[in-house]
Amino acid sequence: MKKRSTIIAVAAVACAFAAVPTVASASNGGSWILGRSNTESATTTVTNSGGTPLTLNSKSGTAPLAVNSGTKVTNLNADKLDGVSSESFLRTTGKAADSDKVDGYHASSF
Repeated sequence: MKKRSTIIAVAAVACAFAAVPTVASASNGGSWILGRSNTESATTTVTNSGGTPLTLNSKSGTAPLAVNSGTKVTNLNADKLDGVSSESFLRTTGKAADSDKVDGYHASSF
């Protein structure tokens, strides 16, 4: 019985050592492991020459993407709306330059 327990223990340790390099490879240059946290030391690029390379679907009421930074991302921001930069929009505390005019006429003329 003692010999059998020792063989099982040795086999378990051997399996554990064999699995460690596989996990490291999968999280750094290997395949993505879906449903698990993946860590990389380099940028990962997803490319699809036939169309959209990435689609994120989430249940209703939840965001399809979460990030850990407030830094603006080039070509991903809502900085422009219909070709107009966000700097062109009037702030809620601001006053439009022509707000005292109606159809080009000064409000005092009415």
